[in-house]
Amino acid sequence: GDLERLKLSAKVVMRVWTSRPQKLRGRVFTHFDGAAWQARGAAATRLPAGPEAPPLGREATEWLNAIPGRVFTMPGQQAQQAETPGAIRTKIVQSVFNGGMLVAPGRKVLVRAPLDDLRADVFENLAPPISSPVEIYGIINLRRGDLVQPATGPDETQSEFLALPEDTDGRLKEAAARLAAGTRSAEERIERTVSFVQHECRYSLETGKFHSRQPVAEFLFEKKQGYCQFFASAAAVLLRLQGVPCRYVSGFNVQPGNRKCGHY
Repeated sequence: GDLERLKLSAKVVMRVWTSRPQKLRGRVFTHFDGAAWQARGAAATRLPAGPEAPPLGREATEWLNAIPGRVFTMPGQQAQQAETPGAIRTKIVQSVFNGGMLVAPGRKVLVRAPLDDLRADVFENLAPPISSPVEIYGIINLRRGDLVQPATGPDETQSEFLALPEDTDGRLKEAAARLAAGTRSAEERIERTVSFVQHECRYSLETGKFHSRQPVAEFLFEKKQGYCQFFASAAAVLLRLQGVPCRYVSGFNVQPGNRKCGHY
């Protein structure tokens, strides 16, 4: 609720060559204080790397070698999975650099980038050294339907994905109870909740001034208009109130409508 109006920019921040447009994740935020999301420091693991492409078929090897740098393998993955039927190859050229972050799709197998060191946290977010801006990099990833990442983690992590402030607006709690009534699965509650938020509010870059300390409730029940951060926050808060662990994710949504001249 601190920004009353957003302004669109025609500036290109990146160009993406891929066989399938996907959401590119940048950051995962887990803690919500009622007004803002915070990314708690997740431990990052150094990825193993080699100067040459791993032993793959000619086509995959040529694609990797066309991108400068080293090949990094994601934790728990085998390089040969990059040749699994349905594996998606994505090349990204950045014109605006995000320090310490490389946006990327989920379920990554291999990453090729001009770096000596690359790390990944428990959410698979890629973290290069802040002092090393990366202009071009490539990713090979797998998809299992629409599942980006399997639900994993200890119980204490899951509880963090359900936590909300004690003073959360009662209207949100009532709406969550109505949405959960009669449902039999988390998937059903997710579907109902997303549909509810989409139909209750309209997209707008102008929200005007907020008058309460509960911007999510004010957006959902009073203003009924806002931009992506409000829609995502409203869905996440409602789902947590229904016992569905979830996180707030930022990044880029590459869509078919973004395609121009063979890339996105």
